[in-house]
Amino acid sequence: YSGGGNLHTWLAALLVPQGVDEPALAALAPGEHGLVALPDQAGHRPPREPRGAGGAVLGLRLSTRAVDVAAAVLEGLCHEVADGARAVDPTGRGVPVLSGGAVRASPWLARRLAAALPPGAVRAQTPEIALRGAAMLATGWYPAPGLEPVPVTEAERAAMAAARERHRAARNALS
Repeated sequence: YSGGGNLHTWLAALLVPQGVDEPALAALAPGEHGLVALPDQAGHRPPREPRGAGGAVLGLRLSTRAVDVAAAVLEGLCHEVADGARAVDPTGRGVPVLSGGAVRASPWLARRLAAALPPGAVRAQTPEIALRGAAMLATGWYPAPGLEPVPVTEAERAAMAAARERHRAARNALS
């Protein structure tokens, strides 16, 4: 799955005028909002099959706030990315490298994503890693990317694991 930057931009536009409120997101524990979001607004990408039905947010209540929807959609993205990473590396021995516009724009998202992935995730300091990779292939020059650790607590990992099970159940029920 990719397109996290598109989801982040969509949420920011949807939640005008405040946009995505990072401090409010940081105040929520993973899954605390009680929602399950399938973030397929723009479809899906390999290794899963593309879905054209669009996204869904399940569990909405009158008490649901904008920050709850934002957290649910971005956490849904994290679950989809983590499931894709598991499909590509079933052993989980690879070091997850987080990159892209959404990860750079949202430290909260980087932590949630790191909590959903196998331990040891790092974040690329290069903002546009895909462009850098293309340039490296074209030139044959392969400098090591700058990487920084993404600290995650065991409580965050456990909460994301529990939320992942609810996410998978909803995705399987609607597939």
